[in-house]
Amino acid sequence: MEFIHTLGPMGTDSHNAALWWGKRNSISVVLHEEFMNIYRHIDKHRGEYLIIPAGYRNKENVGWVDLHFKFLEVNEVVDVFCISTQPMCLVENIDYNINGSIIHPATEVFLNSIPRLGKNNDVYYANSKVRAFDQFIIHKYRYCITSECNLTKINKVDQIKALKKFNPKMVWCVYKIGGM
Repeated sequence: MEFIHTLGPMGTDSHNAALWWGKRNSISVVLHEEFMNIYRHIDKHRGEYLIIPAGYRNKENVGWVDLHFKFLEVNEVVDVFCISTQPMCLVENIDYNINGSIIHPATEVFLNSIPRLGKNNDVYYANSKVRAFDQFIIHKYRYCITSECNLTKINKVDQIKALKKFNPKMVWCVYKIGGM
């Protein structure tokens, strides 16, 4: 059986893209808590696949292009495609404890597009939009950018309001780890 590695948990855009690509190619998906875990153990995954969005960026500001060039001699691009992400939204918790935002670093550009949040908004980062939303609920952050489908996980919908919606498309890169 062949495997494709990507960012989890279940429900991330990376997971959905890997399922889409894997289904077309009869490949099973392996989820990781962060992309850097895949790269740290790249030798263990030789001969398998990796899917990563071109818009990827982590808390340390390492992005797809950094990883692409750093691992150029290890990974070979075998496919590139463009599909929509899940609809995203900026949500506000009316009953917040932390006057800040919890987001995935790649979504910071959307947060910065909302002028009224301004300089009084501390930004905290999670490894995925799914994890950001989990932290938003648990720790009661004021703002979060998450996939719209995550809103179905909550009971207190009257305390959470969607402020802005985003519908981006994403370019996805599929690599064969260790080349062809």
